[in-house]
Amino acid sequence: MRALLFLVLFFLTGGLGTPCFAQNLEARLSEALSVPALVQAEVGALVVRNRDRKVLFDFRANRNFVPASNAKILTAVAALSHWGVAHRFTTMVESDKTPDSQGDVGELCLRGGGDPLLTSEEWWRLAADLRLKGLRGITGDVFLDASLFDKEAHHPFWGEVTDRAYHSGVVALATNYGAFQVVLAPIKSIGSRPQVLIDPSVPYLVPVNTAKMGGGLGSRLRVSRVKKENIEEVHVSGEMSLHSVPVSFYRNVADPVRYAGSVFKMHLAALQISIGGTVRVGKGECVQKLLAFHGQPLSLAVQRFLKWSNNNIGEMLIKGLGASRKGKPGTWAKGIEAAREEISRFGVDLNSAIWVDGSGLSRENRLSPRILVDILQRAQESTFFGAEFKSSLPIGGLDGTLKERLARGGAQIRAKTGMISGAMGLSGYAVGPGGDGLTFSVLINGQSASDDDIAIAIDNFVSILRE
Repeated sequence: MRALLFLVLFFLTGGLGTPCFAQNLEARLSEALSVPALVQAEVGALVVRNRDRKVLFDFRANRNFVPASNAKILTAVAALSHWGVAHRFTTMVESDKTPDSQGDVGELCLRGGGDPLLTSEEWWRLAADLRLKGLRGITGDVFLDASLFDKEAHHPFWGEVTDRAYHSGVVALATNYGAFQVVLAPIKSIGSRPQVLIDPSVPYLVPVNTAKMGGGLGSRLRVSRVKKENIEEVHVSGEMSLHSVPVSFYRNVADPVRYAGSVFKMHLAALQISIGGTVRVGKGECVQKLLAFHGQPLSLAVQRFLKWSNNNIGEMLIKGLGASRKGKPGTWAKGIEAAREEISRFGVDLNSAIWVDGSGLSRENRLSPRILVDILQRAQESTFFGAEFKSSLPIGGLDGTLKERLARGGAQIRAKTGMISGAMGLSGYAVGPGGDGLTFSVLINGQSASDDDIAIAIDNFVSILRE
């Protein structure tokens, strides 16, 4: 009977809105931000109840922080607002003439449309569609036209660019997010070289393997790539333990356009479509439309973007926005301006924000927890794209970048992670114990504790919203 009376009083008085509960929640959240891992850090946090926008917790919520990948929330909302969830980016294929009786054309031109999801599988589909159109051979050259975007492949505010996959270049005609996989498998013989497998296996990526098998318990391996005139060498060095299991490395390419061309050429050959000339970067002299290849819908692009925090997708969306709203070529400056205009349509005030790229890689970005919460609330209310946006966020303890985090909150927490050196954050949605929907953002900068300790502190803070 007492339990029933408590539940009746809980709901009649507004659940999370009861003064006692609200005070207890505020005290517990304050305590969660007072742990040793956060003592030396700059912290901002905001929790708002969705049904009446009541602020349940506010700690320096108006202060700007480096948001890291929490900036991806803005990019996703701007892209969905501009194009809509069903939009498909188009890659145009043209030739100098229609295929003759033998299925041959002289030149073939590919014109990139900024599709961020042109993976190896999509390139195979494009090549197969060309075969269905009757194409059997190209007697001349294949031209790769990436002029929809400018030639600045890396943002000037990213600092030193590495060959790690998350630093991949941004171009309008790409494949596999500008990256590739290297799998190293052990050979059971000391002094032998481990097996090197590159995916995709294209002649453009040439393995140079100097690594050796050793008898120790640990492996010390390095994988890098070196740009040559028409290829990129994939250098594998160090020592691999006999006791090791296969390990994977992901690296970006120095020339994403040529890399895309190599994948396309591979699929043409597999479908027995010959190329008499070479694959070149340029516009060519094509006047005949052969195929308008429509890629995967934007809803899927945003899902991969947010679930796995894919930087390349975000930057392609930003440059694509710039080209679509401000004209060719798409640039970061045009794209951010266009994205700000889209966000402003929702009544979100970005006057205090500093926003320079689509992924949050730059440390020049500055956002407040209040801006992030405001955008998140307005996004989920959108009948145009709200459902697709929310479903694209990682689910606590289940998938994406939260698969190994927030097990206590589980499926009742959907949020975007963020982490670069000296900055970490988590912003998204939670369902409170009374069933109330909550929107939250917590941003941490300047921490001296380990990344693991900071992540645990953030997760503990968010998990309280469920308890």
